[in-house]
Parts: sequence; C-alpha cells; structure tokens
Amino acid sequence: MNNSVVGMMNLPDELIMKIWNSLTNIDVLYSFIGVNYSFNQLLHDQTYTRSIELTKKDMESSLFDSIIDRFCLVILPEINQYIECFILELISMERILLAADYPCLNKIVFTQISEDFILRYFTNNSPLIKIFKNNIKYLLLTINRKQFPSSLTAIDKGKNILLPLFHTFTNLLELDFNENDIEYRPFISISGLSSSICSSSTLINLSITIKFFDDCLSLLDGRFPNLQKLSVVIEKITNPSLSIENLIKKNFQRDITRPNCSKVETLAFTIRSDAEYSHELYSYFPSLEKLF
Repeated sequence: MNNSVVGMMNLPDELIMKIWNSLTNIDVLYSFIGVNYSFNQLLHDQTYTRSIELTKKDMESSLFDSIIDRFCLVILPEINQYIECFILELISMERILLAADYPCLNKIVFTQISEDFILRYFTNNSPLIKIFKNNIKYLLLTINRKQFPSSLTAIDKGKNILLPLFHTFTNLLELDFNENDIEYRPFISISGLSSSICSSSTLINLSITIKFFDDCLSLLDGRFPNLQKLSVVIEKITNPSLSIENLIKKNFQRDITRPNCSKVETLAFTIRSDAEYSHELYSYFPSLEKLF
C-alpha cells in the first residue's frame, strides 16, 4: 500500500470523494477497492459503480491484462449488485460478464464488433445467452465494416447482424448502431428480410445506418410496433430527383407504414447535407415531438 493511500485513510469522506472525482472510475476502483471497509462502502456509491468502462484504449497489453485480472477476481464480485452498464471490448468481454452475477445490469456497449463475434455470441449456445436474453434492454454497438468480408452485400450484412441480434436480445428497448464515425459503419439493408424473423415487439428507440430509402420503409412496416424514436443514416436515394419531402409524401402514406408512423415521437434523417424538411412532415408523423 503506497503512502498516498495510507494518508487518505484519515481524511473526511467528503474530501476523499472529492479526490476520487478527479480520477476515472476505473482508476478509483482499481486503486481503492479492498483497501479497507470504509473505502469499500464509499465505493458502493453509484457514482463509481453504475457504469463500468473496461476498454484497452492506448494501454499496454500487460497492464490491461493485470487490470482485468484484478477486476474479475476482486472488484466486480464486490460491486456486482450495483452495476447497470458495461462498456466492453471483445477480447475481455466474456470473462468480465461471467465474473459475477449482475442483477441490475441492463445496458451494454460493445466496441469493434466483428462477424465472428456475432456468430459466436448471438446464439442460443452462447455462454452469455442468459444475460443477453433476460437482462439487456439497451444495446450500443460499434461495428467496423472492415471486420466484415467485403464480398458481403448490404442484405447479407442485415441478415448476419440483425437476425441473430433480435433472436438473442429479446427485451431490447434501445438499439444503437451509430456510435462510431459514419465512414467506418457498414450500410445494411433489411428490405428483403421478413418481419416474421427480423422484428422486435419491445424496441422503442432505434438508431441505424441503412443502405436505401426503402429500408427506412421496412423499419416502419410493423416489425417494430412500439417504435417511438427513429434515427437513420441512409447511404443512397434510388431516385435522387425526389426531395426528402417528396419521398416521404410518396411512401409514408402507405397503409402498411401509416400506423407505425403515427407512433414515432422523434425522427432523424441523415441522407445528404442539403436535405430540408417542412412542417408538413408532421402530418405523416402526428406524434412527432422532435425532427432533426
């Protein structure tokens, strides 16, 4: 135990927490969990335990491994009942999630998702299937298109990503694919995927990068009956002569899309820099509160 830690033991709790608040949660937990009973009690505060980010970033591999060892063996079993969110890398994700039970865990952020990862973990044979299926309501994914074979079409990517995802995460309220820079995201297509196999009855918020405008229509065809917030980045407009306004007028009056449009409260389109919307959009989305 170093002198600085020993010196902190006699400080008032308020001053100790003020010092800790100048550090990252990971540094605080790594350095002070297990020092004494008083520190442990202070570290049960949600300020330090609600969200845990264990990512390598620019860290040396050996240092990162030692941090993961201490978290899995000592720290996570001590604070497991308080953790609501994990931000994880693939290399250590399985070990961390199996290190303890997390009764309050409801959100996971995965970085640098690959096709191999999806095939291994988004299945009924996954060692993490119980956590994914029963606990996770908020899922944020950073997907790098370089992690997928270049030969895959947008429809193939939609099939390989979305089908196992919705089969595995059956209680999702929020799904966000748009955490990383747009230049690295894979554009996917769902217009060829049946709503009977690519759907979610629980999803409320969806942020996704899609290939064509028709994919946007598929998102509103009833496969997500409770969708309230939709944010889409669209790569191509098949008929560039039509404005966003005219595309919406032409397509969102369809019987198959109108009931779901009426439920959307927040809508964001990113297609091209000169896209403009008028207030007439609100007639197609009568519940709309925010338009971006």
